[in-house]
Amino acid sequence: MNSVKSLVIVWALQMTAMISWPQDLQNKETLARQAVTAHRFADARDLYVWLTENHPENVSYWTARGRVSGYLSDYSGAIAAYDKALAINPKDIETLVGKAYILLWQKNYTSATPLLNEAQELAPESSEVDLAMAQESYYQNHPKEASDRLQRILRRDPKDAAALNLKSRLRPERKLRIELGMVGDSLSIGAARINGVSGLVDVGLVSPDNFISIHYEDWLRFGDEVVRGGVNFSHTFSHLWTVDASTLIGSRGDVLARYDDSVGLKRRFRTGWAVSTTYRDLLFDQAHIRLLTPGLEYSFEKPISVQATYSRGWSTYSSLVPLGEPTNSVALRYNEGFSKFTIHAGWSRGIELYTFLPSGPLADQLGQFRANTYTAGIDVPVSKILTTRFDYALQRRSSGANEQTISARLIFLR
Repeated sequence: MNSVKSLVIVWALQMTAMISWPQDLQNKETLARQAVTAHRFADARDLYVWLTENHPENVSYWTARGRVSGYLSDYSGAIAAYDKALAINPKDIETLVGKAYILLWQKNYTSATPLLNEAQELAPESSEVDLAMAQESYYQNHPKEASDRLQRILRRDPKDAAALNLKSRLRPERKLRIELGMVGDSLSIGAARINGVSGLVDVGLVSPDNFISIHYEDWLRFGDEVVRGGVNFSHTFSHLWTVDASTLIGSRGDVLARYDDSVGLKRRFRTGWAVSTTYRDLLFDQAHIRLLTPGLEYSFEKPISVQATYSRGWSTYSSLVPLGEPTNSVALRYNEGFSKFTIHAGWSRGIELYTFLPSGPLADQLGQFRANTYTAGIDVPVSKILTTRFDYALQRRSSGANEQTISARLIFLR
């Protein structure tokens, strides 16, 4: 009799659990959704952790857990949750897009792009996917691509709030850029020291794919005053190919180039690599210099980039100096962006190497020495429209002379 009674009690408890379990599950789901709506993301994550632990086969719970973890900037936790969801259903659109957003927020565009491409193949007419791809273009400063994606969404629904919001944040096509700077130069030869100073003004228009400016410099070097002026121009095709050119004309050509012309071509790849080449022609009163400079660049997922260049130079001197032999030089440069500033550092070695000296090419001892040049710089945004830039360069020459250059610039962009 007692055994029968015990069985009845156990059966009753099991039935009670079976009846209350769905109700408890529904309550947890409701509380989680309410917490998300109220922006109580920590509470929502705790609830979705409970739901995923008790229902690990449910894709939507893992996806929701990944989403709220992302809102809390727990990117590793978000990626782990999205990976759990994709292990259950690799073709879930919401999960693919959600994980892509986390990678975009981390500036990991290389990993986000394949996810978005896969989502687009699965749902080519999805506004959710188009919006994520528009965000990707926006983050990478490709406003035209972002605008094209947004137009696809707005053709389906002209009142789509998310698309309209992103459209309002696309930066204007053109901005006015003004650069004001001072450059100080000091050349030490034994106990003697020769100082120079320059002021510069650069005024131009910049857009995502174009840049054009008018440049002016006023130099005082070796006791002589030199005025130079010219134009800079660049254009980017399809966000991958960039062509740039510049020209400077000076009032005299003894200490600075009377004519300084250059043209360059760069090809960017979506893998983060870029290759470039630049040809530069400099005409002094007593020398003619030509430089060909191929380069290689890589941009990491974090705001870090490195560049390496090689320069081959050919020089022709006046009749008093023998014809110069071809010269070689190499240069390395490192850039890293932080939340409130960007730093630059570089090293170069070679003959007639002008790549990093803010003072520009100078006509003292051209081609007669080999030099190591060390550079450092920092860009500090002061406001939305103003950035300050400071650069320092030290050139140690095999002839025993040393040159130091310091520059300070204000860059207005509006």
